[in-house]
Amino acid sequence: MTDKVSIYYQNCRGLRTKLNTLYSNILTECYDILILSETWLTANISNCEVVDPRYVLHRCDRDRMATGKQDGGGVLIATRRDLSPERCFLTLGDNEQHNMGMLSLIDYVFLKLKVGNKYYVVCGVYIPPNTNTKIYSLFLNALLNELNDINIQNFYMVGDFNLPHLEWKEFTLNLSCTSYCNLNIATLIYNFLQSTKSKQYNDIKNSMGRVLDLFISNCESVCEPMLSPLVAVDCLHPPFSTFICLGAPYQIMSSSPIFKYCFLEGKYAIINDEIQSIDWSSRLNNSSMDLSVNSFYEVIYDIIRKYIPKRRTKTNNFPIWFSRPLIHIFKNKEKAWIKWKKYNTTYHYEQFSMFRRRFKTQSKICFNNYIDTVEDNLKRDVKTFWSYVKSHKRKSGIPHIMNYEDVKSKKPEEVCQLFANFFASVYERSQYDGNPENLETMPINTNCDFALSELLITKKQIVTELKALDITKGPGPDGLPPFFLKNTAETVAVPLLILYNRSLMEGIVPSNWKMANITPVYKGGNITDVTNYRPISLLSTLSKVLERLVHNYIYPVLHKQIMEQQHGFVKKRSTVSNLLIFTDFVFKSMDNRIQVDTVYTDFRKAFDKVDHDILLRKLAFNGIRGNLLRWFTSYIKNRSQRVVIYGLHSDIIYVTSGVAQGSILGPLLFDIFINDINQCFKQTNFLMYADDLKIFKEIFTIQDCIKLQDDLNSLSDYCVENKLYLSINKCKSISFSKKTNKIDFTYSLCSNPLEKVTVIKDLGIFLDSKLHFDFHVNYILNKAFQLFGFVMRTCKPFKRPSSYLLLYMSLIRSQLEYATAIWNPFYTKYNKQLESVQRKFLRSVNYRCFHSKSSYETLLSKYSMHKLETRRNLLDAMLLYNICHDKFDCITLSNQISFRVPQRFHVIRKNRTRDMFAAKISRSNAGERAPINRIMKLYNEYYTEADIFFLTPSLYKKKIIELSMDVPVTHH
Repeated sequence: MTDKVSIYYQNCRGLRTKLNTLYSNILTECYDILILSETWLTANISNCEVVDPRYVLHRCDRDRMATGKQDGGGVLIATRRDLSPERCFLTLGDNEQHNMGMLSLIDYVFLKLKVGNKYYVVCGVYIPPNTNTKIYSLFLNALLNELNDINIQNFYMVGDFNLPHLEWKEFTLNLSCTSYCNLNIATLIYNFLQSTKSKQYNDIKNSMGRVLDLFISNCESVCEPMLSPLVAVDCLHPPFSTFICLGAPYQIMSSSPIFKYCFLEGKYAIINDEIQSIDWSSRLNNSSMDLSVNSFYEVIYDIIRKYIPKRRTKTNNFPIWFSRPLIHIFKNKEKAWIKWKKYNTTYHYEQFSMFRRRFKTQSKICFNNYIDTVEDNLKRDVKTFWSYVKSHKRKSGIPHIMNYEDVKSKKPEEVCQLFANFFASVYERSQYDGNPENLETMPINTNCDFALSELLITKKQIVTELKALDITKGPGPDGLPPFFLKNTAETVAVPLLILYNRSLMEGIVPSNWKMANITPVYKGGNITDVTNYRPISLLSTLSKVLERLVHNYIYPVLHKQIMEQQHGFVKKRSTVSNLLIFTDFVFKSMDNRIQVDTVYTDFRKAFDKVDHDILLRKLAFNGIRGNLLRWFTSYIKNRSQRVVIYGLHSDIIYVTSGVAQGSILGPLLFDIFINDINQCFKQTNFLMYADDLKIFKEIFTIQDCIKLQDDLNSLSDYCVENKLYLSINKCKSISFSKKTNKIDFTYSLCSNPLEKVTVIKDLGIFLDSKLHFDFHVNYILNKAFQLFGFVMRTCKPFKRPSSYLLLYMSLIRSQLEYATAIWNPFYTKYNKQLESVQRKFLRSVNYRCFHSKSSYETLLSKYSMHKLETRRNLLDAMLLYNICHDKFDCITLSNQISFRVPQRFHVIRKNRTRDMFAAKISRSNAGERAPINRIMKLYNEYYTEADIFFLTPSLYKKKIIELSMDVPVTHH
């Protein structure tokens, strides 16, 4: 325990090319607080690329919109997690919006460290050169207001103020020496020092004999120059460190040891014999369903205790490449650092220096060995490679201080409960409980061939599902991991056969299998706000196996009832099939100079708001009856969940609405629940992907707009009847047309007018009102270059091009090729922009690995790659192949394919044509870009030698690539 806290400060002059060095040196040193200015970081660089998990990182990257500058600026403060920092923002009083705009020109991070009832403030600042006096005044006054809080004990402000002409005498500003400086700014700082009874303690001058980086505090401090900086030193900004003293000692938190079973080391031969020797029939058939399941678990847990070894583990927050000996050296270094801070003796500093040297040497060896192993095993064990990549992409964990509504807490058990309360708030309560017996008398859907009432599972089915489990997944609430179940599949299938069939025959799902563990995952916004997290649900593996068996049985029957317009959670349908139908419709309408009005809706928490009794009625209507209906009633109702973080869990929450997240049956149940929404759209077209709904209609007159509005009114009524809620502020309308004079109509939902937009994001594709896709191309280009930067930073230690290329194809090229059939560039400009990503990547990789420069064509040949334009043509041709071979369960798509068939036999002989497809003649570029028509023309013109019906997919693909070499550039 110690009350001394070390602070390190440096103006870095850019970190983006120094991240690996910074990360390594932070591990080597043991500072409690790191303050870095001029970081030049951008939003696409994650916190875990900058510091290791010991620290909580708070950043203020330069506001490029406010400053008009694309580079420079930025401040970050990294503090030990044990200090539990709380970030605050300066209040700006009157005319706050205008003041915030001015203050955005300054980068600052303002943190409070609570010790007892007092706060210690740490503030990092970067003020650009030639900043207006008003901005200095605004910042210092806002800071002064915060520091006037009586609960603030000491404050420490450090950063680059860019005032080279200020003269300091005995840590006090000398106003008489400001003849070459802005006297007004100097006076503002002088008044601030007087008001806060503080001084400026950094007297380390730069190469010009000036002080740009200030350390201002109301507590006496000593700034020491740094001989071993974290990154290369800028001559104008010498780094320094200091110690501050908290009013009470703090102790570095260490996670409590956890004892876990090592299932990988289990004696499975003995375990299987033990399971096989038990008389499961008598044990599991003579009590209630819940008691039988509990009895099963008691036996299995007893066997696990006997034959699965238990090991003491601790939460590992170390980098993935740390070996056990290196962790041991690291911990010794940390202990020596704390002792030196506490006793401040030469002996303890020498001890710390010894461990630091040893760690620095060994860490380099460990890191290089790990990287060599990753690259050596790239083809055999790709998981190691992805583990390394994910370690650089992971998001920060849950902060120690969280708040929900007016409650704030840093106690783990209370934080768990805050999350639980928030996740429970989204559920709705049914006004009555449905009785399954009454549902039996309901009429059945006329599209349903027969009712499903009984289901009998075989041992072979259970064994097949158990052996197909992914052993990399963790255990659910019951603690049984897939690895254990897979290795005991043949024997554990015997008791499961009894339990599963009893469950289905009696119509009861055991309570143990309706419990879920919930993990909060950060979405965006304020990281300390509970409402900015979404729940990830983890269910028991055995319950999911049962769900899979039921799903396999009922899906072929229920699939026939699911409307064709639903493309979510339906086999052989996807986002691409949804977008193909829609964009093809719009392009053809625009080719005929017809306006298409489209309304995009957004359901609020649709999966969580599903009313259980309405869902059961719809299941009965679609042919689920008898014992199976009673089983679904038990499955849907009385589910429970608890939030699990920090190794603790919240109180149990009972789920009163919605379908089970993370389940196998949940998506199918949601499709059935919303399947009758098609009754709303009698005068319009619509398409869905799960709960994403768009309604569209060709507009000739204002009467067509009124018809679309009538269907929107029907949708509003449907939502009321089915207890669904629309987020009106997220619902938008857009008119697709090339006309100068569009028919303008304001649509509304639930009596609220909808916002009109000119660009909308539809299932990952940005559609503009003229379908030029320029916005989408720019979007994916920006995303690709961000990922390009991430790959080049992450893979800097790699030596082989294959490692880079694997990441490129997985992360970058996949972004550039998603749904290309919809937006395939028609203009040369966009084609060149997209190709520039791959060109720049290949040149960078080649230069990094071989220190040589080559032409783009040479690099393509060297790395056996094709141009992105060639690959887009290939993807178009493969899409046509898949439609012709019924790989899409979508009649609308199949009907768009038309074949050229001569009317008379002699015509074939006289006018033999090689065209396979009857592509329509277009009136405009819009018709030329219609996806289905375009890919048919592409095949007719260049790929007729590839027999689309005779060749296998692999041979067809090979032939298309061969023919693509001769396809000329046809863009405009």
